[in-house]
Amino acid sequence: MYLRDISDFENVSDYLPILNGALITDVIVMSLSLSGYINSEALKIWYKSYGLSAVLADVLILVIGLIIARWLYNMFFKSRSLFSFILVALGVQLTHDLVFGKIIDFMPEKTSNIFNTFKQYTHEHGMQILFADSLMIISTIILGSLMAAYDLNMNIITIIFMAYHVPYLIHSF
Repeated sequence: MYLRDISDFENVSDYLPILNGALITDVIVMSLSLSGYINSEALKIWYKSYGLSAVLADVLILVIGLIIARWLYNMFFKSRSLFSFILVALGVQLTHDLVFGKIIDFMPEKTSNIFNTFKQYTHEHGMQILFADSLMIISTIILGSLMAAYDLNMNIITIIFMAYHVPYLIHSF
């Protein structure tokens, strides 16, 4: 298995592999939730209530987090290191989670159904969310690095294959 560097902000050819890494990660999370390995009522409500919007939000926040991490990484590091990049990405992800959590805390009840679901998820899992989201960002980086070693054709086939499974997973909740 060969992992390619995806930390270079200027390398736009990494975005499809990163998107693949995020989508594969979310498909794995949905599969683990459906099979009972992840026991979360709020997560089931998230996918059942918001369907494709939930998947889009999950996948895109992982990609956005890595875009920010790539930008920051290139500002502070000259040499490439998967470990260092993961640490920067975890810093971005943890900052996002903590700020987003505070925003959710201040949102009045019934302001937004989606924010109410986030509140329920936060109450159900608390600080465990930080660990779970950390695993998701690490998974996205590793899978994205793996996908970056493959050509455009394989990346397109992978995203089509993964996207095909999303509706079946969503409608199984």
